[in-house]
Amino acid sequence: MEKTVPALKVLLIFPAGPERDQVVQALRVAGHDVHLGSRRDDPAARSGDRRFDLLVVGAGPGEGDPSAVASAWTNSRSRRPRAVVLIETLRAIDRLRALAAGVDAVITVERMVRELQGYAATMARAGAPPSSVLLVEGDHDRGVAIATVLEQASIRVVRCPLAQGVRERLDRESPDLVIVATQLPDTMGDTVSRMIRQDPRFQLLPVLFLGPGETRDQIGALRAGADDFLPYPVDPELLLHTVIVRAERSRRLRELLHRDQLTGLLNQATLIAELEYDVEFSRRHGGALAFVVFDLERFHEVNERFGNAVGDQVLLHVATVFRASVRASDVIGRFSGEQFGMILRGGGPDGAALLASKLGKILGAQSASTSEGIIIPLHVSVGWACFPGDGNSAGELVHAAVRALQREKSEK
Repeated sequence: MEKTVPALKVLLIFPAGPERDQVVQALRVAGHDVHLGSRRDDPAARSGDRRFDLLVVGAGPGEGDPSAVASAWTNSRSRRPRAVVLIETLRAIDRLRALAAGVDAVITVERMVRELQGYAATMARAGAPPSSVLLVEGDHDRGVAIATVLEQASIRVVRCPLAQGVRERLDRESPDLVIVATQLPDTMGDTVSRMIRQDPRFQLLPVLFLGPGETRDQIGALRAGADDFLPYPVDPELLLHTVIVRAERSRRLRELLHRDQLTGLLNQATLIAELEYDVEFSRRHGGALAFVVFDLERFHEVNERFGNAVGDQVLLHVATVFRASVRASDVIGRFSGEQFGMILRGGGPDGAALLASKLGKILGAQSASTSEGIIIPLHVSVGWACFPGDGNSAGELVHAAVRALQREKSEK
């Protein structure tokens, strides 16, 4: 008897229009329970008795980064949807920003209807599928068989028959999981796994080995950094579930590693790590780069007068405003208690000054309104530094930006 696939409870936050209508129709025809929501919805009030299985968020003109909406829904474990999908509409979505917001997949608006159908079907059957998998397999027939299983479950498979092409594929594709054969035409699979684990960016990337079932092969794979080992011939259902479970667990771990738990922005460690990567990129390829620090003025008075709970609401409001008001290419994080940091890729002194003025005006016009009805005006002090004029390393840029911030505060 064929097993019945359960229906999903889906919340769709997307501008009204034919694309949204098509998605609603397709998901409802498939038997899913689809609800329409708004960016202004309160997750605590909207979830009801049963939390949503799937949240789909897209942005219309002037609505800013949909990651901000996703973050509001993923901040609480009790009401967090099982999976969150962002729809890429007007501008590219920064993948690291989306990861910190708890996003499971990003789909372009052009492929939204078809891919959401497949995503929901796979999720109902086995769980939230990863966006892409890198398959390192030199045997053509085995590679085709594995790719077919995963692609039928709406998982994009990037093929790589040789170990020598793995690093380039990792840099270009940013896969959610790597499948490696124990033996490759140009080396052994454990060499590939060790190479992946030596790169700090990929230490949490799941690595799944496929090969003969001998115990020594499995032990060798685990010692090389593998997360799991499946012997040939691979059961298709076991392969699919293993890939989905391992990839989802990795996404949650990476989210915890990169995310500031209060605001849903990048935490300080990840922000500085990104700045280090961007400085090195600018050093090799040229191009402007700026680091900007924003400090909420007199924030300690908010905590002293209203309490830390209100202070937290203010910080969350500021994070939401900032995230909705910066370019998709800019990186934003929580720098310290009441300070926020931004990396402006391609931005020099003029760009930093323009950003500082723009965000200062936006915050001034959007006072924080807490759940208790308290209105709190917001003002910021700003300092910035640019590569290479103000520093040749991430550390030098951070110190220069903080010194500039302190000068501005002392002059007020």
